[in-house]
Amino acid sequence: MIKKIRDELLQTVSHLSNNEIQSMRTDYFSAMKSTELKKKYKITSYKFSLGKCHYVFPLKETKEVCPNCGEKLFLLENPRDDLRSSNDNVLFCEACDHEETSSCDCNFCTEIRKDLKKIELERKRKFIYEQIDFDNFVPISLKNLTYREKFLLGTLIQAGIEDDFKTLKPFSACSMQIFPSDEELNSVLNELKLKHLLEFSPRSQLNWFEPDYENNNFRYYWKNVQFQINIKEIDENPTITREFLNPQDWMLSYPKTDPTIWEEIVYWEALSLFNYILDYFNISYEIGKETEVFFWTVTKQLPLAIVYSIIYQSGKNIAAYSRTNQCPKYIAYNSILQNMRSKRDKIIAGQFQRWEYNRPDKECPQSIVSQYYFNTILKICENYWKMLPLDFFSIEK
Repeated sequence: MIKKIRDELLQTVSHLSNNEIQSMRTDYFSAMKSTELKKKYKITSYKFSLGKCHYVFPLKETKEVCPNCGEKLFLLENPRDDLRSSNDNVLFCEACDHEETSSCDCNFCTEIRKDLKKIELERKRKFIYEQIDFDNFVPISLKNLTYREKFLLGTLIQAGIEDDFKTLKPFSACSMQIFPSDEELNSVLNELKLKHLLEFSPRSQLNWFEPDYENNNFRYYWKNVQFQINIKEIDENPTITREFLNPQDWMLSYPKTDPTIWEEIVYWEALSLFNYILDYFNISYEIGKETEVFFWTVTKQLPLAIVYSIIYQSGKNIAAYSRTNQCPKYIAYNSILQNMRSKRDKIIAGQFQRWEYNRPDKECPQSIVSQYYFNTILKICENYWKMLPLDFFSIEK
């Protein structure tokens, strides 16, 4: 880079003799201004500047030699004290463009970096493959899966499957929210990995893994790596995966008296709606165990349409209260849980009207797990929004 810049600048002063270059050097170190210098020496190119003027002065030869071609290395003339830069003391080669810096982009250094990168990439690939041990996965029989496990696998398949019908597409590639929040998605992923229903896929890009050689372990970017379904029947006949996309009788035969999946989904959705309202009203609040227990309880007592009305009205009230200056904002914000409890209790006691709010579809759309369960499996679609699970399962009986 130094040689390239120097060659370009030498072109801008090619009309000057060596004596004139020496004269310009004297003027430069006498603190002559840029406009005066360019006018006196008839330099018209925009590439020439006072900050780069020292590039055209005679080079200083050193005793060092280039590791590439063996020629002598040079230094630029030191610039004026008021114009010093990081390149002032960099050794460089006039013959092959090499510079004595870690970022040198000469052909020699570029090839060295390529070779080192290949070596490190191969080391990383070998280490990750040994850690994961792709060839020794033990497939699980579909017969041993619980209904919940089949449902969760089906949800991830709905989010995206490769053409081999075995490898899930990276979660980051999905345009829809798979679960109401990434926290739930990660939790489900870890659950299925722990049971070996999902394993790392060899189709994963290596750059999404970070080896920890010292501790003989590795980290990975879970939304970007790919996972494969570790089911015996799918290994034997990958098209079975289609039955998760278009559920057959075995998938539609959900437990008639078990509302736990419904309860999990509406609980996740309630937390997601609560986070949305916190952001909407700019309320600073940390969700703790008490808040989680409240939503786990209230979603069994009231349909989501009413739960969302409680969340929205409480958020609105707390936001207004925080602007009254009657107390510090953090105290106002932390009262939102009690506000929701109070509204919940009065609605159940019949003292408050049971307002049913519509889902804020644009800001908080229905997730894939919710659509898969309520649309594809239960086939009640948006009706679940105004129902309790026990209402549905009692009808099914």
